[in-house]
Amino acid sequence: MTNNYKRKLRQRRYLEKKRQSSGCLSRKNRLKDFLETCPDYQRKLHLLTEEEIDILSSYYFLGIPLKKIADKLGLSAEGVRQKREKAIKKLLLS
Repeated sequence: MTNNYKRKLRQRRYLEKKRQSSGCLSRKNRLKDFLETCPDYQRKLHLLTEEEIDILSSYYFLGIPLKKIADKLGLSAEGVRQKREKAIKKLLLS
């Protein structure tokens, strides 16, 4: 391994440990926790379109990258990202 690669790997591990120790959850985990702990999440899911539900579940729960979701839906990755953000705002602001 090159020194540059080793340095980046150490940096990544350090940041991951720091993130875990600070209790900082990634956005993905926060949304997952929200949907699992919210007592009326079924009601909130009715606010979303089928496409938005598909995007959120594919990205957050199945871990499919935006590019693959975009190919499946016939959209650009940026379009999928925008729809994902819009759906998250609908859920959190309702």
